[in-house]
Amino acid sequence: NFANNSFHGDLHSTFLGLQSSASLSPRNLLLLFDNNLLNGTVAASFFSPMKWNVTTAFILSVAGNSIRSLPSGLFAPSLPQLSTLSLNFGDNPTLVGTLPAALMSSMNVPTDLSSPVLFQLAVYNSPLTGEVYFPASNLRSSNSPVVFDFRANDCKFETLSFPSEPFISTLILRNNPLLAGTLPTALFNSSSITTLDLRSTRVSGVLPDLGSL
Repeated sequence: NFANNSFHGDLHSTFLGLQSSASLSPRNLLLLFDNNLLNGTVAASFFSPMKWNVTTAFILSVAGNSIRSLPSGLFAPSLPQLSTLSLNFGDNPTLVGTLPAALMSSMNVPTDLSSPVLFQLAVYNSPLTGEVYFPASNLRSSNSPVVFDFRANDCKFETLSFPSEPFISTLILRNNPLLAGTLPTALFNSSSITTLDLRSTRVSGVLPDLGSL
């Protein structure tokens, strides 16, 4: 836990010397850098549970800093063995650009996985723009769902894109005044949805039948 200090600079892949699988073999890895002075980038290779032999949960939070960009590469090559991947980039007012396709495509579930996988991604209170999208191929597998928890309130997103079968538990997009689009009926028919917040957006369409929720 490195939260509430004055650390600055980048988060490098060599953090704590974790360069090989022999360096560390935790079941869970929790790294907290909230409320520091980090003002650079986060290396995509920093998110390598395979490198660290993490087997259950990988959680990173850098909220309340000045991170400039999201990692643009695939950062979870061993994700099939994880049950939780949680990334919090919220409250970084210098975070600009769009959601990298590779980041949104990092949830790949093997067909033999029997339990759900939770992917939490938070980018709230940042000036990110462009499209909020959920790749269809990464939200469901033949045997197990990937449950998506996405929190992006107080941003500048403009459009929405959903797969035909969205499997989302939490979707918080309030205070995105430029955000327009419609919500798929399948989202409301899903048994996974628990939280939906669209206050102060331009999302439109016909209100669905919420009887199944």
